[in-house]
Amino acid sequence: MNTLQRSTKGWKNVMAGILAFFLAGGGSILARGEKPGALITVQKKDGLTIKGELLQVNHGTLRLLVRETAAKVDVRLDELHHLRISKKGSVGKGLLKGLFFGASLGGGIGLLSGSDDPGLFAWTAGQKALALGLVLGGGMGICGALIGGLTGIDESIVLDGLPPEKTAEIEAKLASRSRFRSLRSQVPRAAPPAAPSSAPVQPGAVPERVLPAAAAVRSPRLMPSRKKVSRWHFSASWGRSTFAGTGKLASIIEKAGFGSDRVTQGFWIFPGYTTSYPSQDTCPKFSWRDFRAEFSLTRKLALGVCFSPLGEHEIWGWRKMDTVHGIIGIDEFGPYFGGRYRGNAYYLTAAFMPVPDAFLQRWMLKLGGGIGLASVRGAFLTSLERPFSRAHEGYPELQVDKLEFDRLYPALLAGAGAEYFFGRHLSLGLAASYRYVPFHNGAGVLEIPYVHARSNALEVIRVNVPKERINAGGFGAGISLGIHF
Repeated sequence: MNTLQRSTKGWKNVMAGILAFFLAGGGSILARGEKPGALITVQKKDGLTIKGELLQVNHGTLRLLVRETAAKVDVRLDELHHLRISKKGSVGKGLLKGLFFGASLGGGIGLLSGSDDPGLFAWTAGQKALALGLVLGGGMGICGALIGGLTGIDESIVLDGLPPEKTAEIEAKLASRSRFRSLRSQVPRAAPPAAPSSAPVQPGAVPERVLPAAAAVRSPRLMPSRKKVSRWHFSASWGRSTFAGTGKLASIIEKAGFGSDRVTQGFWIFPGYTTSYPSQDTCPKFSWRDFRAEFSLTRKLALGVCFSPLGEHEIWGWRKMDTVHGIIGIDEFGPYFGGRYRGNAYYLTAAFMPVPDAFLQRWMLKLGGGIGLASVRGAFLTSLERPFSRAHEGYPELQVDKLEFDRLYPALLAGAGAEYFFGRHLSLGLAASYRYVPFHNGAGVLEIPYVHARSNALEVIRVNVPKERINAGGFGAGISLGIHF
């Protein structure tokens, strides 16, 4: 029994402590509930400038608190030439958000990619996580700091000559920035309807019309704007991309012994030149990077889909086998070994993108990521002639051998950007992203039948193609054009 009493007493003490904590927390929350109004600077048409905190908006009148004198000043919107809203920059907050998001995403991608096979440039999953975390965290941290600084730029609005509907919209927007944001509470209550008079009505007199209280309280100019922000967002990004896959293909080709420099002999007025292998035959530098369609579930969170072209890439290597002294000069001969791939990535995306009203707020910071699938197809090829196009692959005299791969692979996406809204429906900005699309080529052996230039003997060169993990994505940055509805 004593044990039960002690236990009950202990629980009472715990519950009393919890209750006291919530009461104290509730009091502090209530104490912090009132936020200061926006700091604005207004200039009247006669040139007088007033700067203060916006306390309330009522019937086209702004009430400002001038902090230097602690005086309250009323100014009417129709007396103003323009006003400026001072904004606080959030460079530190943007930096921390970008660092956290980039480091978390980079570490996750590094761990999911796994460790490389043993080799000279092999990386463990932990090393990849650390490297990608530092790179993505630093890059997105810089982007977040820049965007945070841009969002702190003051916004100026010219009021002189605006139509009444625009002035009413400005009034509603300013009301949302004032300290006392409830406009209904600022309207005086309507007087109760007068009792019917017993005095006789004079002939020809019009009886006085008494408005109901609801009609007296409501004022269309005082009601905040109910126009919602845009929900659907369609964007396209164009810019410069780096592709990690081309470097990996070049490494495979060079390890196979096809990294020679070929000298082409000049003739008469045509000078000779030297080609260093492996060399890129096809690799776009600037291109359309992605196309997105997103829907805002809330004002800050959006889900969507993204189509991202991975481009078409082709790398060739050459091995010097023979040198023949001809009539014109020295000619070098040897076989070619190349690799190529192309593909597209499809993502389901989620993004933090607080859509502005495009009126008092125009900048938007965007951070997001995506997961999906990528269709990648490619091949390793050998040839006796110079690198050729696909139309020449069927020529029997080229003696082409081929090892193809074509399948679906997982894909990850991380990105950040800043957009400026020219209006509610059009935006232009900068975007940066990292695409991780790991694919594997099939291992095999390619044969190159080769006729020796001096002995005319038929020889066969065998090229071992190892199975490697190749990233078809990479970093990229460019401009972004958006349409919003």
